[in-house]
Amino acid sequence: MEDNILLSHELTHVISSTRIKDPMAALKIDMSKAYDRVNWIFILKILKAYGFLDKWVQWVEQCITTVSYKSLVNRRVTESFKGDKIYEALSFHLSFFLADDAMIFFKATTSSYDHLAGLLRRFEEVLGQQLNLQKSFIRYSPSTSTQDRQCFKNILKMDQKDNLGTHLGSPIDFTSRRADNFRFLVDKVANRILQWSSIRLSQSAKLVFINSVLISISSHVMKCFKLPASTTNVIDSIIARFFWASTRGKGMHWVKKDILHLPKGMGGLGIRAMGTLNEAMLFKQRMHCNPQLLAFRVLYQSEESPLTTGQKG
Repeated sequence: MEDNILLSHELTHVISSTRIKDPMAALKIDMSKAYDRVNWIFILKILKAYGFLDKWVQWVEQCITTVSYKSLVNRRVTESFKGDKIYEALSFHLSFFLADDAMIFFKATTSSYDHLAGLLRRFEEVLGQQLNLQKSFIRYSPSTSTQDRQCFKNILKMDQKDNLGTHLGSPIDFTSRRADNFRFLVDKVANRILQWSSIRLSQSAKLVFINSVLISISSHVMKCFKLPASTTNVIDSIIARFFWASTRGKGMHWVKKDILHLPKGMGGLGIRAMGTLNEAMLFKQRMHCNPQLLAFRVLYQSEESPLTTGQKG
């Protein structure tokens, strides 16, 4: 997932550049209720093609075809009946894995749009899904003329936007104020703590929740981008207030925040500092240390443009 986020961000940067003369575009696809329309035979074949064990694929098939339910009505248990809650939950994740929140980057030429429109139609027929034109949109590079944009809009029948927003839960098209792009991480941590406000938690339980839940909320983003110090400091402060808070109010902060971040063997509590954790995750994901990463192979080993595909001819 981190590879896809990094590639999407880098290609978005390419499209946004005013130095690129060739017209380029990015298409963000949204599927209409993917779990309602998915072709399960196709999905299972794709899972096998990705190398999943036959036993695992069989378990997935059983989960989506054999589930049934019983309900309690007037203190009596009804007969079993087929339901779709587990089906929806599982199929949503598998459909997301295959199609939802997909990004397509390409050179903005008439032939590219004609081929892309045909490709999307074939994809819908094979997978049994339908493109959501109201939520799907396209972004053009500054070098794309107004006339071409209108022509391409008539072909794909999609709206145009100036910002691609997020992809796979992470921002890829940054605005001028970098901290604003990661404000949603602060909100996620604050909202999760708010959900626990009605529960009496000991400090030991809070410590478990902090390291297992609150810290992990931002992990997939921190593996890809260096968060602004203002963002990491705010998250650290929110977590510290949550740890010291009592039923009567904010509570007394008996030690400094820096001491909480020390390992237990050094007198701290082992609460990971967001900024330090961010740097550690980036170092682990550093592409020149891992040439097997998709992002490394595309961005650093390819002599062609990242948007160039197919065979030379």
